[in-house]
Amino acid sequence: MDGFEGSPGFRSLLFLGVLPFLLLVALVSIVTFGILQWIGERGQPRQWPERSPMRG
Repeated sequence: MDGFEGSPGFRSLLFLGVLPFLLLVALVSIVTFGILQWIGERGQPRQWPERSPMRG
């Protein structure tokens, strides 16, 4: 049973390590989405080249 005594500490350490990472990922996703929307609202179609590599 000694192995289970260290388990909550490991879980809390893992939780404290994963939670900030998930928050960082969420923050980056929200900021990126906001910037893309801001560019989409301000952008003009002529700013982009007609022969775009994005076209499939």
